[in-house]
Amino acid sequence: MTLQRVEVGLVSADEALVEFFAAVFELERLPAVRSGSGVVHRLEAPGTQIKVMVPSRRPASAEPVGAASPG
Repeated sequence: MTLQRVEVGLVSADEALVEFFAAVFELERLPAVRSGSGVVHRLEAPGTQIKVMVPSRRPASAEPVGAASPG
């Protein structure tokens, strides 16, 4: 079996991640898709598509994860 296509979906609080992937990996920006829950930005290169969802409402900040204690 040969891999034909890779699609990755991510969620970001803002469009900075979209700009990063577009610039660093030289991906083509496709038209964004708007919905009630936010905007899905699509970036593409041959055989690869990255989708970044930017929610309408910014997610709450997560608590930092502490270091695991030795068992």
